[in-house]
Amino acid sequence: MKATLNTRATGYAQDVDRELTRAYLLFQLDALQGEQGPAAAVAARYDRWLATSRYPRMVKGVYLVQPRTAPSQATALQHYDPATRFITPAEWPASAAAIRTRLEQPPAAQTSAAAGHTLLLRTMVPTVWPDVPALVIAAPMLMVSHIDARPSDARTTPVRMAPAVRHTIVMLDAEYMKNERLPALAQQHFQGTGDGFDYHLAVLPAAGGSPVYHSVREFTPSPDAQVDAKVELFQVRVKDFE
Repeated sequence: MKATLNTRATGYAQDVDRELTRAYLLFQLDALQGEQGPAAAVAARYDRWLATSRYPRMVKGVYLVQPRTAPSQATALQHYDPATRFITPAEWPASAAAIRTRLEQPPAAQTSAAAGHTLLLRTMVPTVWPDVPALVIAAPMLMVSHIDARPSDARTTPVRMAPAVRHTIVMLDAEYMKNERLPALAQQHFQGTGDGFDYHLAVLPAAGGSPVYHSVREFTPSPDAQVDAKVELFQVRVKDFE
């Protein structure tokens, strides 16, 4: 019974995180978009999300964060409107205040040269924000080195890297996940052959507090409670998409 329960719990966590990971991979915009503008790029990804996701309503909104060119510059936000398929300037949602604060922190970048090599360090913004809830997806970093191929004067110029990273913010619908998605997956993984659940299930914030979801109102354990099975979830599991 213990082994079966752990298998069910692991499967539940993987299914919860699978759509998060798909959203992370799908809405990761290319560093170079060529002739395709950001609106067309987001529209194509949003259409694919609606066509392929098991839970398309999980995504509540898609925003683009424009990188700042100066420390004193405000972080501009743009919102993708599926109805018009346009990207327009937007105010920061109140729920994303913590994300904005983190994005506006000065980049912790250092450069040191030794033996002809350059080391570049940059602190990245966390991807998963369970309290919002949202995904903050950084565009792949692009570093360009120009090589002069003339035989008589072959040399390499220093690597150039953009001073800021572009981000896409995928806002998730907390009420939909709580009232529809998590219960549906709970029935799939924990429903017994008879009526009701074989086990009580609760999804808890890691820092404690009220359950995000529980199968029965009376089951409100703490994160460190002694239970029959416990797994972590709400993670991006890129290794599952090799």
